[in-house]
Amino acid sequence: EQEKVKALRNAVDCLQDSRSLRRLFSVILAFGNYMNGGTRKGQAHGFKLQSLAQLTRCRSSDNKTTLMEYLYLYLQKLDDGADGGLAQFPQEWDALNAAVSVDVPTLRAAIAQVGAKLKLIETRCKTAKTSTIA
Repeated sequence: EQEKVKALRNAVDCLQDSRSLRRLFSVILAFGNYMNGGTRKGQAHGFKLQSLAQLTRCRSSDNKTTLMEYLYLYLQKLDDGADGGLAQFPQEWDALNAAVSVDVPTLRAAIAQVGAKLKLIETRCKTAKTSTIA
């Protein structure tokens, strides 16, 4: 179970420390702010992760390209190769491979069982301590 917890911790650290993910989200935010410029949604300071699904729903005026495809092409042009490129950011996420196979509900149940056993040991220790004193 320790290996599973460690894999999840490494995945969280990987995402939190990812400079390319931060840059990618900055570009997505800039695109959204540009597209929503004249509305109350323009100049937002952030976005919800669930709104990323709109990248595949939003299409060009000729209906041939999604915003996701355009964003990918834009990132390919933007990449100068100096830092591995934004379009290549998944390669930065090697730590996520181990975390994908972790079944979180099962891990949570196993941790709860360990917690229950520790409580039982604590109770027995207190009982043994009071019975030896008396």
